[in-house]
Amino acid sequence: RWGQQEAMLSTLNQKFAELPMSLNGWTATTRELTDHEIALTGASAWLYRTYTEDQGSRGVSVLMIGGLPGRIATHTPDACYPAWGYALGQVTSSTIHYGRPERAAEIREATAVNDSSRDSGSSIQIAWTFHGSRGWRVPEDPRWTFAGDPILIKLYVVSQPGNTADRSADAAHDFLTLLLPEIEQLLELSPTNLRNN
Repeated sequence: RWGQQEAMLSTLNQKFAELPMSLNGWTATTRELTDHEIALTGASAWLYRTYTEDQGSRGVSVLMIGGLPGRIATHTPDACYPAWGYALGQVTSSTIHYGRPERAAEIREATAVNDSSRDSGSSIQIAWTFHGSRGWRVPEDPRWTFAGDPILIKLYVVSQPGNTADRSADAAHDFLTLLLPEIEQLLELSPTNLRNN
């Protein structure tokens, strides 16, 4: 099993970098993580970009990390963002339908307000999901659920500050329908979670 993990992890950063910078009217700029931030994520590979809609004002930040399940599954927004000074609202579950044939991805979402900007009403909308060996999903206990998978991918899509909550959610959902098929094709992920299963 370790040989399989090592081979997959060795190519993961290269594959992440091949994710298109332009996706059907959304254009990306690359962002950087500090060494400290990378260490905190537990990632063997990572991608951090901002995608902006060419014909509109919507934008999303995308953070995708990959590595060993025991490390990647540890930190989720409901644990991390309060430590970074954000007050996290109610966490909800929803389903994104995407691709051909149509597939379903489970995501979790929450609105977060930074303590320093609470009076101004500025907030971000966070959507997140995992991909192990059985499609995009967010189990109650990720560390236990994904323990048997060789690698784990974790994906965050965060709305840009300044958008209203409804508009932010729409931006994340719209962009995820474009992004998820690209990630699956690039990483050769199993096309599970077909809607008619």
